[in-house]
Amino acid sequence: MGIAHARMMRPNDKPTRVRSVGDSLSVSSGSVTMQAWSVFTGLALLLAGSMVPQRGSCVGHYSRTASYEGDILVRCPDESKDTVQILARYVDVWDRGVGGSIDFRISRSLFSSIAEHFPECEVVLSDVEAFVQEAEGRMFPSKSLEAWEEELMAKVQAEDGSPLECKEAMAKLMEIESESWFQEYHDYAAIIDWYVKLAEKNPSLVRVVPSIGPSFEGRNIPAVHITASASSETHKVFVTSLVHAREWIGPSVGMFFAQNLVKGYGADTEITKMLKNLEFVFIPVVNPDGYVHTWTVDRLWRKNRNTNGGSGTCIGVDINRNFPTGFEGSPSSKPTGSSSLVCSSVYHGSYAGSEPESMAVMGYYKENAPVVGAVDLHSFGKLLLRPWGWTPTAATEEDINKNLGQAMSDAAYEVNRVRYQSKTSYDLYKCNGVLSDWLYGNVEENGGYRTLAFTLELRDDSFLLPADQITAAGSEATAALKVFVNYLLESPVQVAHQARSGSSSNSRARGRGWNGNGNGNFPPEGAAWMSSSSPSLPYSSASARGRGGRVFSDDGRKRIGHVYTTGGRQE
Repeated sequence: MGIAHARMMRPNDKPTRVRSVGDSLSVSSGSVTMQAWSVFTGLALLLAGSMVPQRGSCVGHYSRTASYEGDILVRCPDESKDTVQILARYVDVWDRGVGGSIDFRISRSLFSSIAEHFPECEVVLSDVEAFVQEAEGRMFPSKSLEAWEEELMAKVQAEDGSPLECKEAMAKLMEIESESWFQEYHDYAAIIDWYVKLAEKNPSLVRVVPSIGPSFEGRNIPAVHITASASSETHKVFVTSLVHAREWIGPSVGMFFAQNLVKGYGADTEITKMLKNLEFVFIPVVNPDGYVHTWTVDRLWRKNRNTNGGSGTCIGVDINRNFPTGFEGSPSSKPTGSSSLVCSSVYHGSYAGSEPESMAVMGYYKENAPVVGAVDLHSFGKLLLRPWGWTPTAATEEDINKNLGQAMSDAAYEVNRVRYQSKTSYDLYKCNGVLSDWLYGNVEENGGYRTLAFTLELRDDSFLLPADQITAAGSEATAALKVFVNYLLESPVQVAHQARSGSSSNSRARGRGWNGNGNGNFPPEGAAWMSSSSPSLPYSSASARGRGGRVFSDDGRKRIGHVYTTGGRQE
């Protein structure tokens, strides 16, 4: 496959086929059953390969090695059926539609062997590999990456005509043609570089925290603060993205919104008021390991890269099923909103808050209280989802959430006449342990304020949104976010609960975000929690964090059990 499709493989190389989730399922006595542990080996999207993206240029090099040859997309109209529920625990779910339908990826051969038990289901995409290849051609320019980069770099020569280094070229490009940035997707390192340059150009507004904590593989999870307020009491608004690795449009839309804030300060009355009275906290890459994996190995990877105790076959935890609120769900007629099975695409982890990525987000949230609003950027489907996801019980501020969601939908519609549906997450499908539910429910440690929290599912109809839709998606999201922020500015929701003694509810995060006062009291490995809407986590928001006996040191690299040092990894 040529560079036009951004598939940079060596001559004679072929993509390694990813075993489709569900390859080892079998049918017995008219129902889907599992074949002990050997079943699980076929359920993960696994590949060997380098985890470090190729660098050395201003354009991140995309080099997928996974193949989806033989995979199809199947739609079942009724997910509530027992057989479909069982199958859904093991397949790669792409979409859940109105009326309870579900779309999932599965190998053609497996589905053929079990199709008689799913007569109502139909194939809606007969060749996932061809679909991905076509989409890759639209994720990047139609010309080669090298030609596109050469064209950009030609615009940013030094005064003496000599070439500029990547970072210097990027800074100059931001000055002369900032919109070019949103014609392309960017890898982990480039996203961080962009925010660093934004801060360097706007030091009075933008501050970059290099790491709020390490990922499972030791990568930094950065945060970016944008505000014109100098007060430590300033209310915060969180904007997160890339909780799910394959949802590339999220960080692009986050950068689009961040740029609008910075450009609008002093020039736009509405934005100027926002920045004088609120502080925006962006966490652009919550799942850096998974995101790097989508650039270097498997474009459709969803979870983080936790080795799950060295199982050897099933990698990763779904970070958006790992947060404490509703972690184990509630009894209902709906399908399970997460899974305790390691190979599942919605595996929730060994216990609530087990993952370093979710711990970093929760800790940083607490350090930045009060947080009055939060939006978690995902894809796809054009949806504005409000709490709850884990239970059909109405949220305390349901009337506010519903009206606000509709107003955000209306604002987005005015941009391109594209309608975003507003509904509770549960009305779409049950989902346990999601970030937005935890943000909304975590009242006691938020300085007496409720965090109004939405999950914004961006356009369009797949995870592989063409790059020429980034600006449209960013414009729609920015319109919705402005409505959201204006409400928070005028009517933040206060609650009866006050921050507990010793919490950091009114302290503004400084430096890297860690204060070095952790107590090291962590839940035991494998502990199962059932949290209320206002969970109390058994660890502090300080530098000592970990899972069971795995503790992070203050430099964010060394862990007991898995030790990261400047010299590499020690098991």
